[in-house]
Amino acid sequence: MDLKNEIFQAIQSGDVTKVKGFLSGIQDVDLEDEHGTTLLQTAAFKGSLELCKLLLDMGADPNGGHHDSSYSTLHFAALSGNPEVCALLLEAGSKPDSLNTVNRTPAQMAAFIGNHSCVAVINNYVDKSYVEYYTQVHGQETEPKLDRSLLNPLHSLVNLVNMHPVKIIQFVSKNSQMKNHLSSIVKVLTLMSEKEMKRGKTTNEILAFKFHYISHMLNLLLKEESSDLTSAKEKFQSTEEYIIRLLLLSMNGVSQYQEGVIREAVKLYPFKETMTFRQLLTSLSEKPTVSGTPGYLIVDSVVNGQKGFYDDMYCATCGEMSKTHKKCIKCKAVQYCSKQCQKLHWFVHKKECEILRKTGRTTEKELADGVNQMQVKEN
Repeated sequence: MDLKNEIFQAIQSGDVTKVKGFLSGIQDVDLEDEHGTTLLQTAAFKGSLELCKLLLDMGADPNGGHHDSSYSTLHFAALSGNPEVCALLLEAGSKPDSLNTVNRTPAQMAAFIGNHSCVAVINNYVDKSYVEYYTQVHGQETEPKLDRSLLNPLHSLVNLVNMHPVKIIQFVSKNSQMKNHLSSIVKVLTLMSEKEMKRGKTTNEILAFKFHYISHMLNLLLKEESSDLTSAKEKFQSTEEYIIRLLLLSMNGVSQYQEGVIREAVKLYPFKETMTFRQLLTSLSEKPTVSGTPGYLIVDSVVNGQKGFYDDMYCATCGEMSKTHKKCIKCKAVQYCSKQCQKLHWFVHKKECEILRKTGRTTEKELADGVNQMQVKEN
């Protein structure tokens, strides 16, 4: 077996050590097999984030290859089902609108086989140059609208797939630079939303709504920062933690504050003639109930596309979706993406946890009924 075949086999088997050894012996990192598939495309189809990073660091072309059916590297990544690989390739410059021989984009191919997380990443992608524009001086301006230090964090924020309000607040809370420039970030997000609605035939009303939605959540932070409710907030380490607690607090199984925040974001969306607004308005028109779909999932379905809602795959705190979440060790009925999320949610979950352990209740409605019964007994 020659070196070329050996390296392709090593990538297909996921043997990183072997691949590294073979790569030191080749000159062309964009080597193709008999079907015109590159090493990077093979690694992308394998769904190997580590191998894709390695090949890109060595100079592999994210849009290279001459595949028999014109599949791009992003097509292969989308088919792999690994959203992290899709995000990595998009960052490296892979084209999201590339077409294969049956005129399907990477996102369309991912949707066809049910890889919805990949669809969401690709359809939500915003190029860094889009945000970078606001860090530059234009026309009669004497200073840019956005400080250069905010380029990377804001770029990451607008590329978020998870539309849960807690997730957005958590993201900002981890970046002190963003917290210090919330006002300018909100203004830039508003401009970005307006820009998307002025593109004529290329208008992206979903992206316009997403920018507005994120700005609304950040505006929530701004308002709380300037409010006089110091006695209520002094129990918490930060305004972010205070708001997250409000968002998670539930009555009879429904977080009324969170649902109100989401509905307010939709209500204040200025482009009310759009299909996106009408769709959200119809879906959110009913009063939130235990058995109904949470508002953040309705927003998620509009921004990221319809997918099956698997409650056991969502973090109970921030809505992050994964099959690898850790369940509560006591009741094993809810799960979290991190210890931080579990800690934040405990003030809500502690009574639920007790009911679940004692009664074995599993559905949200049964859980709410159990909480109500317990409260009646206590009274």
